[in-house]
Amino acid sequence: MSNERRNPGQPGILSRVGEVEVGFDLDFERRYYRLQRIIWVLIAAALLAGLAGVFGRGPLATTMRRSPDGTLRLTYERLARFRTPSAMSIEASGSSLASGELRVRIPRQLLERLRVQRVVPEPRRVEAAAEEATFVFAIEPGAARARATFLQEPGAIGTASGTVVANQTPLPISVFVFP
Repeated sequence: MSNERRNPGQPGILSRVGEVEVGFDLDFERRYYRLQRIIWVLIAAALLAGLAGVFGRGPLATTMRRSPDGTLRLTYERLARFRTPSAMSIEASGSSLASGELRVRIPRQLLERLRVQRVVPEPRRVEAAAEEATFVFAIEPGAARARATFLQEPGAIGTASGTVVANQTPLPISVFVFP
C-alpha cells in the first residue's frame, strides 16, 4: 500500500491514504472552528448574563432610587418576568416620618401593567382617583423606619414606567418585563 497525497487543502479534491480517499478542506475547517468558538463565547456570555440577572432575578435585575435627602428609598426589580412574582419596596426614615403617615401614590398605568397583588403591611386606606391610587400607611410614633412592600405579578410584556410619589417626593421607575 502506498500513501499518496494529491492537492491537500483544496476544496473538492480528494487525497488518498492507503485504500481510503479522504476529503480535506483546510479553509472550511478554519471557518468551522472559528464559528464554533464564536458560538461557545455567545453561550458563555448568555449564561453569565443570566447568572448576573439580566433576564430577571439577580444583582443586575434589582435597582434602587433614593430621594435627594436620602430619607426615602424605593427598591424594585427593573428586569422582571411576565406573570412571575416580584416586589417593590418603599422605605422611609428620618424627616419623612414626621407626618405620622407614609403616602405612596402610584399611577394607574403602572398598577395595571405590574398588577399589584398584595400590599404589606396593609394600608390604613387607599384613595383611588381616575389616574392614580394613593396608599396611606400608618407609622407608629417614634419609629425609626417604615416600609411598605407591593407584591406584584407583571401582566404585560414590555416596558412599564412612571413615577411613584412617596410623601410628596417623586421617584421615577422603569421596569422591563420579559416574556
